Amino acid sequence: MDKTINISIYFAAIAGLAGLAVSYWLIRQKANRRSNQLKEAGQRLAEVDDSYDKLLAEMNDGVVIVDRAGKIIKANNAFVELLGHAEGELSGHFLADLAPATEKKRMGELVTQTLEEGRTTVDDLMLNNDEGDSFWFDAKARTLSNQDDTHVQVVLKDITERKRQYILTEKEISFLHELSWTLPLTQDFDQMLDRILGMLCETLPFHGFALILAEPDDAMATICVSDKVEEGFLADIQGCVTDVISELGENIDPSSVEYVIERKTNIETAQSQSVGSQILLPLAVVNGIAGLFSSEENAFKKEDLSLFSTMVSGISSLYIAYKSYQKVQALSETDSLTGLSNRRKFFAELDREIERVSRY
Repeated sequence: MDKTINISIYFAAIAGLAGLAVSYWLIRQKANRRSNQLKEAGQRLAEVDDSYDKLLAEMNDGVVIVDRAGKIIKANNAFVELLGHAEGELSGHFLADLAPATEKKRMGELVTQTLEEGRTTVDDLMLNNDEGDSFWFDAKARTLSNQDDTHVQVVLKDITERKRQYILTEKEISFLHELSWTLPLTQDFDQMLDRILGMLCETLPFHGFALILAEPDDAMATICVSDKVEEGFLADIQGCVTDVISELGENIDPSSVEYVIERKTNIETAQSQSVGSQILLPLAVVNGIAGLFSSEENAFKKEDLSLFSTMVSGISSLYIAYKSYQKVQALSETDSLTGLSNRRKFFAELDREIERVSRY
């Protein structure tokens, strides 16, 4: 009887151990399948990340990914190259730090609003590159979520050329509007030139302005600089002007040119003794040239050239109106038969002399 019980216990123990072994094997198989599934999922995720990175690299629009605080995690090549930074240099920096002071609030709101709503669109967003130049974008942002955290992807469509053209057109319209107010000053070209110079100082970066007007046997060069200008910079401008005059016509002797130097308080002072960059444009119809000078290298941009070209056309028009006024004035004071001064000229000169004497 005891022997039978022992055998039963023995077989029961063996059965229990066999059950445990099967259970262990089943658990191990399940764990292996789970491990393989996780490995495959990781591989697929890595493939997705690689595809996403490849897609970012091929995009023409700038793409930047930031965390909840607005710190840059990743940026594609288009974004990095546009802003002039080295690859990897932007990681860890706040996206808002790339914006000028006036745009930092909008940049912060872009990230915050996207995290709240999932998607956000902002137009005319301005960023600065590493040299301080401004670029404009239309921004579209959306959230990217994973198991660990939620990030914000911002796609920036470059609209800089369109924006600069719009700003340039606004400046040209403003200039032409201001130009119309100078027409009553037709009899005084110097006063008209002062008005134009004031507009130049408000819209273009320069340290010197020159206007060369060449007529048969008569040439005059007006050079406007800062009242605190260094003499070396002024001499360099005069040298440039002399070279230009020699190319205006064979009948013009550079040594006979009358130079008028005007020192203005509204012109910025040059930081060096030499001219670093210049723009020289011919006057329309009139034989002459207008020029802008700067002590800095590459100081003038494409839009500066376009705006100055519009202003030079305005100067030409005003000078033609001034010369026409002079001719009409001369005809009104000259007897058409004898060519001598008439009664009107006599009384005009008399009034001028009376005014001159009354000052003493």
